[in-house]
Amino acid sequence: RVKLTILGNGHPDYERQLRELAKEKGVQERVQFARQIPREDIVKVLGRFDLFLFTSIWPEPMARSVMEAMAAGLLVIGTTVGGQGEMLKHGHNGLTFPAENATVLADRIDQALNEPALRSQLAKAGQNMVIEQYTLERMIIEIEQFLMSVAWNPGQRLLALPDFQAR
Repeated sequence: RVKLTILGNGHPDYERQLRELAKEKGVQERVQFARQIPREDIVKVLGRFDLFLFTSIWPEPMARSVMEAMAAGLLVIGTTVGGQGEMLKHGHNGLTFPAENATVLADRIDQALNEPALRSQLAKAGQNMVIEQYTLERMIIEIEQFLMSVAWNPGQRLLALPDFQAR
């Protein structure tokens, strides 16, 4: 039996709309809302679930929640809008669906629940990717290397800015 847990703080009006929709569809017993989770408990809490759904329709930078879910060993099913497209690769380390396409999302959930070997394989690939590519140490090294390359190439511009003349 499938249950949906919505994690995090959202706008109260939106949460109310979601609760009303669940009641209208007769699934309110299968939908839970969990407010803010203390940072130190995130991996433990995420470990209780089988899937992580990232359904954002907004082009935002890479969501930390996706990295946390992957690090916790969950299969992520998500949109690739914004920065997620750099990280989440369909059939490689997760499953993707077009933003605002509930039919394809439902198909991906069904596939993940009915193919446990695939779910496990993709979840492990996502976990390995986060461990290998998104550790704090690795990100610090890459930022340092980038800054050093800029320092050694003073003519290189970071952004397309209008010419600036010192006075």
